[in-house]
Amino acid sequence: DKVKRQSKQEGLVREAIFDFIMNEDVSRKYEIGNHMKIYMMAEIPSNFILAEDFVRLFDGFSIGSNDLTQLVYGKDRDNEILAQSAKKYDYLAKSKAVTMIIAQLITTAHNYTNSKGVSLPRKVGICGQAPSDYPKVLQFLVSEGIDSISLNFDTYAKGRVNCYRTEIIEEKIPKDSKASAYELLTSFDAFLAEIRVPRGRMRYLQHMLEQTNKRDDKLWDIVEKFNRVDETLADHLKTFMIQIQEQQDIQKVVSDYEKILEERTEIDALIAYSTQRWSSYTQKTED
Repeated sequence: DKVKRQSKQEGLVREAIFDFIMNEDVSRKYEIGNHMKIYMMAEIPSNFILAEDFVRLFDGFSIGSNDLTQLVYGKDRDNEILAQSAKKYDYLAKSKAVTMIIAQLITTAHNYTNSKGVSLPRKVGICGQAPSDYPKVLQFLVSEGIDSISLNFDTYAKGRVNCYRTEIIEEKIPKDSKASAYELLTSFDAFLAEIRVPRGRMRYLQHMLEQTNKRDDKLWDIVEKFNRVDETLADHLKTFMIQIQEQQDIQKVVSDYEKILEERTEIDALIAYSTQRWSSYTQKTED
């Protein structure tokens, strides 16, 4: 009765749902108690435009960014022709139109106060593809204070790291320095991604030679240099995050690391050698 009275005060939607779930047979089958929370899938624009109405009816929201994006732009995501134009004109989940209404929902949900003046923040999560596909969307969601984020299995590890970095930057760095910090992280990640394939190829060739008890001093030296560059970049990233937490002079710190990343003489030589060596190997294999 208490749950029903509260439901009537908050809206007909909740009342109708509780009428169903508190039915004796349903409650027994699913072991539902009065602690049950009702969340709404937020994936059509009206859910966001009328967020102030929906926060009265539900305990929280789960954003479906895939359907939301196609409905914001009126484009069928399964249509190949339209999918091409979506990429060309940025009709994507990372676009301003989509992120703006997501931010609106998060703010409205977190600041909900009922008719009696009682603060009842509603939780917001996201289960769509956007945080997995676009690291900047994940950064945006964390900075907006979203309560939960779902990630694809193949992006989970990277996503956790991205969340950790974003939380530190948002908490420790002044607003006017955040952009440069994010740009530096992007540069570090791009650098590491750039050497991943050529480094992996050289390590593969090294492994193949080891299987035949052969050794190529030049190749061994290249692999060692690749490993050293990778370890150095990882150490720089770790130190950078520590410096942020210690709230050091971020502009100076960023400037110092930018100079390090600008020095590409060694890495360009390593990548060039890797490209030439791998091309020679694949050509022999094909012959």
